[in-house]
Amino acid sequence: MPTSLLPRFTLLSTRRAALAAALLGALLVSTPGLAATNPAAERLNDEGKALFKASDFAGAVEKFNAAIVLAPDARYYFNLCVALDRTGRLEESLQACDEVYAHQPTDDLKGKTGQKAAEVRARKRQQEASAAAGGAGAGDGAGAGDGAGADGAGAGGAGDGAGAGGAGDGAGAGGAGDGAGAGGAGAGTGAAGAGGTGPAGGTAATPPALEEPADPNSAYKWSAGAAVTAVVSTVGVASDDDARSGIGLKLHADLMLAPSAGLGLQGYVNFTFLDRDMMDPLSIFDFGAAAFIHRRLAHNLYLRPLAGLHFSGIQPGSNMYGESFSSAGLRLEVALDWVIPGGAYVLSFVPASLDIYAAATATGSVEPRAVYLDKPGVTIGISIGLQRRFTGELGPLFVLE
Repeated sequence: MPTSLLPRFTLLSTRRAALAAALLGALLVSTPGLAATNPAAERLNDEGKALFKASDFAGAVEKFNAAIVLAPDARYYFNLCVALDRTGRLEESLQACDEVYAHQPTDDLKGKTGQKAAEVRARKRQQEASAAAGGAGAGDGAGAGDGAGADGAGAGGAGDGAGAGGAGDGAGAGGAGDGAGAGGAGAGTGAAGAGGTGPAGGTAATPPALEEPADPNSAYKWSAGAAVTAVVSTVGVASDDDARSGIGLKLHADLMLAPSAGLGLQGYVNFTFLDRDMMDPLSIFDFGAAAFIHRRLAHNLYLRPLAGLHFSGIQPGSNMYGESFSSAGLRLEVALDWVIPGGAYVLSFVPASLDIYAAATATGSVEPRAVYLDKPGVTIGISIGLQRRFTGELGPLFVLE
């Protein structure tokens, strides 16, 4: 290479290297997840997550806010959104979710944020509907006239509800009602006509105070819960004479098939331990599916009848060989569900449940009649439970970033 070209070549190479470095730096900064993190902000975010796991949601909010002050990262805004939701500050939670999108989130974080925001909005609508049902009242009454004009027409004041306009002193026009309907004209010093309540050119709208509050059952898509059952009596379950009592634990997941109709499907497992005396225990494991329907009795109180099928494994304690037996049967129950304000949790009370079992089938060499399982039987119980409802699609729960 000629000596005269070396300085020019070196200058071009330097400029290209600088340009490449600048482009690479811009790519790192603009690409979600690749930008350098702030160690102090990361530490505050980790402390917030620890407080969140310890159920100190207010403390977690403070830590996530402090992290955002140091570094406005999309992850911190998402964590703040989740923590604010748990403190009941739903409007602030939605604002934090909105901020996620303004700070270069990853595609995965965008999806999680959208799902979380939808859940918060649904719960916010439920709370607003519940508040409207309890606090809505009548209009403020009739508006007073604005005064009489000397020779002209004094205008009647507007009623705040559907109240009548005030009287004009000449040919005063009646005040407008709550809508766009015009008030009637008063003749002389007579009273003005009442204002219309309907929108102009349309059908009269139902006042907000008369609207039914939103049905809490229409907002959720699935739920998970547990219930404890006290078995108060049995008929013919591994016994030729005495009734048994015992205790049971049921774990279940419910999927709404037709929310507007209150129709759903429940999958469940049930563990029952029956004991006539300490020498003769009986263990039953059921798994099955059942259909149910919600019927509203009062605001947030529902009747929920349920019917389904189950398959069972039965282990008698009196069987010295340790063999188990199989059976199948029906499950019937009637529950009262109380939707706790906010719509996310439900308390359930079942005053009557029946688990019906067919005659058992041997899985080994011992005959069912040897342990009194050769005839159908029934367990009768009452139970109380708690379930958590979700408005998003069935899938993983939210995890902090």
